[in-house]
Formats: sequence, structure tokens, C-alpha cells
Amino acid sequence: MQKYCFKLIFAIIMIFLLISSCSNQSIVKKSEDSANIIIDKIKWYVLPNDGVIAVANFVSYNNKEIAIIAMDFSEKLVNMLRQKGFTVVENAQLNVLVKEQKLALSGVVDSKKLEKIGQMIGADYVLLGTVSEINGEISINARLVDIYTREIITSVSTSFFLEEEQNANVSYQKPSVSYNDSSHLFWYSYVNIILNLNSLPGGSWEGEFLDLNLIISKKFGFGLSLLRFIHIQNVTSYPVLRILLPLYTYPSYKTRKDVYLEVEAGLLQTPYLDLNASYRTKLQWGYMNMPVYISLGFKYYLSKFDFQDLYYVYLEGSIGFGDYLEIDSIQDFFGFR
Repeated sequence: MQKYCFKLIFAIIMIFLLISSCSNQSIVKKSEDSANIIIDKIKWYVLPNDGVIAVANFVSYNNKEIAIIAMDFSEKLVNMLRQKGFTVVENAQLNVLVKEQKLALSGVVDSKKLEKIGQMIGADYVLLGTVSEINGEISINARLVDIYTREIITSVSTSFFLEEEQNANVSYQKPSVSYNDSSHLFWYSYVNIILNLNSLPGGSWEGEFLDLNLIISKKFGFGLSLLRFIHIQNVTSYPVLRILLPLYTYPSYKTRKDVYLEVEAGLLQTPYLDLNASYRTKLQWGYMNMPVYISLGFKYYLSKFDFQDLYYVYLEGSIGFGDYLEIDSIQDFFGFR
């Protein structure tokens, strides 16, 4: 009888340990998923070679148990960022500053001490965050801040439940996430200078004035150029209308790296149709912003030149004076708010 009781107690202990182990593994998995979500969002704005990231300990104002989860999550972020190729630093003074001034909670980071610590440890960005728990749900809020401008580059909120779902048939769901990403994009340039290599003998240059392009919900866009001069046959077309379909968008914090499929039509004087794939980014020279486009396409003129059709395949590069804007709503774009 005594031997049977001993075996029963041993079995209960083993079952308890097994359940605890599975629960801990589940929390680790959910925590890793949350860290991956945050890092994936950071990579949209800052690339590994864009600068050094200082990771401050994520803070919790709930209880000691959640504070331990927050500390563990911070260490996980450091390790995973390094695995992704980022240069990451940690600093005790930074952690004290974040905790004392509650920088992880404030909407605007305006502490000059943060800049001094950043200079001391050689960091360009600081990753701040909080971890909280309500009714068994862990909420993680992270913000990436430019140390020198104190601008919030991006923020991410993600959450998961500590306990497993009671229903055994419910599959594991990855943590939910929300971003502060802007919905729409506006490229504009006051003047563009274009160099064109085409299938005709020799190349050409082109000029474009007041080029405006609005991409709605990062899915569909339309554009307008008031005037386009093409040197090949001293051709002038106006206005030029454009439809843009985003194939790939990469909103890095430094500059965008976008690829679009474009359909373009010059309407008056010398009408033409143009189909091209265009890569768009931006250069900075002092205080000037210069949109840069590289396009591969096919252009067909509806008018005849010397009684012959004119069409060609081309590779062209364009540089202008302008910029791009990320906007949250069309109302903001037109100034209704």
C-alpha cells in the first residue's frame, strides 16, 4: 500500500512538472513571436547598417512577476536583433533614465539626457517599451526613437494570453499586433531631369515639370505631370496622366525603396502610351530632397513621325527636386483636418 501511494505521488508530481513545462514553452513561443513582430516592423524603417540600436529594459508597473517577463523580453529582443544583423548595445544608465522619467510611457521623448547617453554609448536609436497584464492578457508596447531628433520612428503594440485556450480543438494563434503605419503615400517633384537609353539610335534626355503621384492605401495610385518635353523629336506632351500599382514598398526610416508598375499617357500635342516598371527612392543633399526614379519600359507614340510609327524600349534614370509624404488619411492630404 505504501509503495502504491509513493508511485501515485510521484506520478502526480511528474504530471505537474510536465504541465508546467508545456505552459512555459508556450509562453516562450508567444514571447518569441511578439519579438519577431516588433523586429519585422523595425526593419521597415531602419536597416541593420543604418545605425546602432540601444535596447532599454522594458518596464512593467503591474507586479514583480510581469516585471520578470518584461526583463526576459528585453533580453530576447537584444539577442534576436543581433541574430538579424543589427548592432545592439545595452547600458545601465539608459535603463535608470528610462525608469526614472518614465520615457517608455510618455508620448514624446524630449529628454536631453537621452541624447547624451546615446553619444556616450555610440547609439543612434533607442528601443523603449512597456509590458502590462490585464485579465491574463500580456500587452507589449514598443517604440523606436531617434536619439538625436527624439522623433518616434515607429511604434508597435502586440499581445498574447498567458494561459492556453480551454478548448483543446482551438489551434494556437500568433500574438495580435497593431502598427502606427501611415495609410497613403504622396510622391511629388517640382522638376525632373531624365536620361533615357532606348532602342533608337542614340539616347535622349527629357524634362518633366510638377510631377505629382498619390498612392492610396499602398495598393493603387494615380499621378499627374503638367508638362513633359522629350528631346528625341522635340516632342512636348501635356498633361501626362499616370496609374501606379505598387509591386513592392519598403518604408525605411532613412528613405523609401518602392517598385511600381506604371501605365502612363501623354494626352495633348504629341500623345503617347507608356508601360514601365519603376524603382523609386530619394537622395538627400544638404537640405534638399531629390526623388530618384529608375524605369524600364516601352513607349508608343500615337502620332506618326515622317509617316512612320515611333516606339521603343527604354531604360531611364530620373532625378528631381521634391520629396514624399506619408499621410494617414485623404482628409489630411487635402487639409480638411
